[in-house]
Amino acid sequence: EALIMFDGDYDILIKKVIDRKITTPSSLLKSNKTIYTVKDLLEDSYPVNNSLGLKSTSDIIDILTMKYPDLQIAIPVHAEDWDETSYIPVVAFIPAEYDDLTTKTVTGYINGNAIPVDAVNEPTKPVIVIGQNERSVLPIDPGDPTDPPTIPETPTNLTGIQTETGIRLTWVMPPFTDPLNTSGYDIYRKSVNETTFTKIRTVAGAYNRAYDDNNIEASRSYTYYVMSNFRGENSYPSNYISVTAPNFPKPVLAFDAIQNSLNEIELRWQNDHSQYILETKLSKHVIGVTNDYQLINTFTPNQQDYFDRNVVAGKKVIYKINHVTSIGESNAKYDFVQVPFRDISQKSPVYIKQIKFSDWRIEGWLAGKPEFYITVTNVDAGGKTPFTVQNQMNLEFNSRSST
Repeated sequence: EALIMFDGDYDILIKKVIDRKITTPSSLLKSNKTIYTVKDLLEDSYPVNNSLGLKSTSDIIDILTMKYPDLQIAIPVHAEDWDETSYIPVVAFIPAEYDDLTTKTVTGYINGNAIPVDAVNEPTKPVIVIGQNERSVLPIDPGDPTDPPTIPETPTNLTGIQTETGIRLTWVMPPFTDPLNTSGYDIYRKSVNETTFTKIRTVAGAYNRAYDDNNIEASRSYTYYVMSNFRGENSYPSNYISVTAPNFPKPVLAFDAIQNSLNEIELRWQNDHSQYILETKLSKHVIGVTNDYQLINTFTPNQQDYFDRNVVAGKKVIYKINHVTSIGESNAKYDFVQVPFRDISQKSPVYIKQIKFSDWRIEGWLAGKPEFYITVTNVDAGGKTPFTVQNQMNLEFNSRSST
């Protein structure tokens, strides 16, 4: 009966099956009735010497179903794996003080013995659980104001995943959920350093069962639950989940600033397409001219070069590039050029013939012989201020020596 999943879960509502006819299971039972029902089976199976002070054992089912009209028998997990011919499951019940967040164990019974059942970690085999059904509320006509308030169905199977811009939540409702019994859903959240939940959004509509939470901080963990609402009433909370928000984007894979001519600097970069990129942001800082980095432009994820022709001769220019998403910016990558006074697209009259190295204090010996960035300046007999002719030339070492 549980496999029918009348309410979307492996539940059996006792009041719906209590009068169903079944085959007499054994001649050893106390009843000799020819029409045998589920109620007869439960009453015949109940121990004679009990401590509930009942008038007779036949009263137990009537008393329970009257006091708990939503009483159910459930097989929450592994119901489809149960081979009833070879396995007798533990039977547990949900106590009144049960709390999803704090209850660690509940009492279970097997072969007449009470045992603790882990209430946090899913068992590997079927367990029968006695409790009250949370899904069997009948729809109420919203046009009748005399109807009593109805607690709407509880959302189940709340899940959360990282997206390009935040966290996406989805949940499940019973098949009969519609606008006649559900108005929408309230989303509750707390972050890892908060002690209480806050309602962050109400999603309108019985069939809207997803929400994108994009108001998050990178890499922060958030806990969520969802409640359905109808005519001013809220359901019980769904299951609780914790999801870690996505991290900041990764930086570009490579970035180079290249002086092509007197008034042109080429910027080249390689975007990291293994991730979502909203845009790429390029900034520059001109030493002695600007106080900080100034934004040059933003680019689509498919753009990977730019020519900067707004240059000042003789100045050092540092370029910075970042990937950008709605969560934030990546770490920056940098490159620089020392803008020359002369047109470097033409041959230079300067020829470097030899560089000698003899002082290990320049660079520790563990790193090998030092590599040099070459800057050539012009000083004439008139005592004019030296200026940079060219820097960062590509030198190839053809032989290994101290020279």
